[in-house]
Amino acid sequence: MPKSKLIANVDWRPPGSRTSLAVAIAFVGPNTGDALKRVRVEPYTTVDVGLRHRFRLGEAAAVLRLQATNLLNSYGWEVAGNNAFIYTPSRQLLARLAVDF
Repeated sequence: MPKSKLIANVDWRPPGSRTSLAVAIAFVGPNTGDALKRVRVEPYTTVDVGLRHRFRLGEAAAVLRLQATNLLNSYGWEVAGNNAFIYTPSRQLLARLAVDF
């Protein structure tokens, strides 16, 4: 377990608007990657931002979501177990469309 882990999320929609803004910031503090504490894992911070827009597609309700993950392109490793690591994915831009039929 890292010594500290802080996750903050904000989702804001102006009154009467069908569009909302989301921001997520995650800080993962320093960690060790093995039981003997020989492998040091550096801390990292990621920032994600996104927009969500609700609208009608014909008769169906729809939501379009645009999201940029790891906006600062932070480099980091998360410890998944003794000498097991998961690499922090690089910056990505995602678009998703969900339609209720």
